[in-house]
Amino acid sequence: MDATNNDAPFTLRVLIVGEAGDGVLSAGDTFMRTAAASGFHSSVHNCFPPTIRGGICSVLVTVSDDDSAAPLSTSADFVFALSRASLVVLGGTDCAGGVDRVNDAINRGTDISAINTGGDGSDDTQSFKLDFGLCPHINTHPQLKSSFVIGVLSAILGIPENLALGMITEKLKSKNLTAQNEESFKTGFGSASSDILPALRAANRHALRLASGRPVSEDQVILDGNRAIALGAISAGCRIYASYPISPATPIGTFMATYLPAFGGFAYQAEDEISAIGAVAGAWFFDIPAMTATSGPGLSLMQEFLGYCSMTETPAVIVDVQRAGPSTGMPTKHSQDDLMAVIFGGHGEGQRIVLAASTIDECFHLTIEAFYMARHFRCPVILLTDGALGNLQMSCKRPDPSFNINGYHITQPQNEDAAVSTATPQTAPTHIEARRVTGLEHDPKGMPNDTSNNRVRQQYKRFSKMDKIDGNCSYLQTLDIGDLKPPLPKSRFSARLQESLPKADLCVISWGFDAAMTRVAVSEMRKRGIKIACLYPRLLFPFVNGHYMELLNFCPRIAVVESNYTGQLAALIRMNTEINPISVKKYNGEPFTPEEIEAELCGIINMEKFISDMSETNNDGAAKT
Repeated sequence: MDATNNDAPFTLRVLIVGEAGDGVLSAGDTFMRTAAASGFHSSVHNCFPPTIRGGICSVLVTVSDDDSAAPLSTSADFVFALSRASLVVLGGTDCAGGVDRVNDAINRGTDISAINTGGDGSDDTQSFKLDFGLCPHINTHPQLKSSFVIGVLSAILGIPENLALGMITEKLKSKNLTAQNEESFKTGFGSASSDILPALRAANRHALRLASGRPVSEDQVILDGNRAIALGAISAGCRIYASYPISPATPIGTFMATYLPAFGGFAYQAEDEISAIGAVAGAWFFDIPAMTATSGPGLSLMQEFLGYCSMTETPAVIVDVQRAGPSTGMPTKHSQDDLMAVIFGGHGEGQRIVLAASTIDECFHLTIEAFYMARHFRCPVILLTDGALGNLQMSCKRPDPSFNINGYHITQPQNEDAAVSTATPQTAPTHIEARRVTGLEHDPKGMPNDTSNNRVRQQYKRFSKMDKIDGNCSYLQTLDIGDLKPPLPKSRFSARLQESLPKADLCVISWGFDAAMTRVAVSEMRKRGIKIACLYPRLLFPFVNGHYMELLNFCPRIAVVESNYTGQLAALIRMNTEINPISVKKYNGEPFTPEEIEAELCGIINMEKFISDMSETNNDGAAKT
């Protein structure tokens, strides 16, 4: 293939691995922004330890001319290992996205190498030494390695020197190392131009791939999941934000503290998570939209106040950016461990709503939806994201706050009390007035009342609000059946026709960030003729049985893809339906890649076919006997 033919669609992935302090995260961010400034879709997935110094960091940068390119993969086109320790990690593929076909190249390379893994499906690899000794400042400032690597990348991929250098200068000017960074970049650029690029131009399809820039849309912005949530909250009218710093949710508070005052709001760093959610509840007493964000340990501290908000029918919006637990666990690692905790955590029976975002766009729009639902249903609404989505940065279209996740205009009811007739007047004031609020069981006026009849009425009133979600929130689920025919209307004439419709080889359910990766895997499987029906739920609780049962129209085999050990959504499905799904789980602190999901799903299909073939063989043998 002609390496300089840049007209064909492409997806390019670059993995950079090094020790904390080598500037790995800075290099990934700078390269991603440089590619975006050249008009390409780009993203960066970060993987880093919880320690300030020490440990291995890695970034996987994806650049493409297709905005549907997955930000994760098990393979990379270029791999940069910045130290001996990072080579060991690469050999075990314990880094962002993982890497295929890299061990042989590592064994052939030096202890500080840039490894080109081919990227075109071949097994050929090429290794090139990065001679950091050419830049003496790197000996005293290891973080300058990031500028050196960006210089090498710019030369190999054809990025204009001034564009990349401008990005580095802008990003690192506060470090007081501007001159040294410029020297490091130019040294890397020059060495790659003379020593690496000539050997790559004829053999690698991505050489000089980014030389021809594309027009940059004015609507293009760079966001991560956490900032998208903060922007969604401000767009939804949030004017009080209270939180206690905790990874990986802290950037939400940092953003809100910076920008919320400009909108007449106030950001408050509480002394702990209990105080934070207490402040949120207090703000809603006066009909001031408020939000808090936390992760697993903080969520545990908030459970009592979640019950309080349910009892008093006080709106509250809580964002849980999940991380691997329990306890302190792995603060910077990905997981989907908290589903059962956000649904059932706390004592007693309290109504709450649980949403889950799978993309940066959904982080923005579901935050707006969370505020609408909290006010509308008068209860806590918890939005689940996770470490991978919260920290994922990518270029994307500027979100439009006037449209919800499916493009329907959000219209607030003119009379909120009329919208949900069971709303408690004590928590829905139209003006400042004296009112009673208590966590005790109470009558409609807020007076404590523990009589049996009142308890029955109040429990029914609180929980009957949730019944409205079944019919009104179907837009929070996405049923994707590909080219399969939709089920026919049920009637006494349709049973035979229904049976004759093409069936799926497998049905798949996935939520959160894993749902985004599952979409990519399913798309690749459908290209090979595999028939799959999928459900991607954004509303996880209250549990709407019909959305899941609909999959049985296509296939009785249903797999659930999620990142936790116990298969929490799969267990919830078993608890509420007659479905017994197959759990596809990952729990090593890294999210699924599309390739991993595809392998797991194909394995299930092949196993089912093997069992079916064996059954037919045994039946034929028995009949002949």
